[in-house]
Amino acid sequence: MFEMSKWDMIQELKKFNADVILEQMKPTTIWYVYLGLITWISGWIQTSFLMNQANRQIKRIRVEFYQSILSQDMGFHDLNATGELNTRLTEDINLIAAGIGLVILFRLH
Repeated sequence: MFEMSKWDMIQELKKFNADVILEQMKPTTIWYVYLGLITWISGWIQTSFLMNQANRQIKRIRVEFYQSILSQDMGFHDLNATGELNTRLTEDINLIAAGIGLVILFRLH
């Protein structure tokens, strides 16, 4: 059944016309190109919206944290140094931003 000589295989391959095969492959290739473009554009839109949403949440957290610091008694400010509060605010917000933005995006994919 599968016993073909090399000469017979070459003769069978010569029967195929490359132009016919390329014409048959063209619609499928174009379809895959469009599918790839749509996937790339939708991924870009999703990433943009998630990062925008994460930035808005970070801004809101900063405002809330700043307002809570301002509403503290004077004793709180006497016990904590100014630089310590700023450093802690920046470090904590950066950790939250990393968690909200990219981790959620990677989990969705």
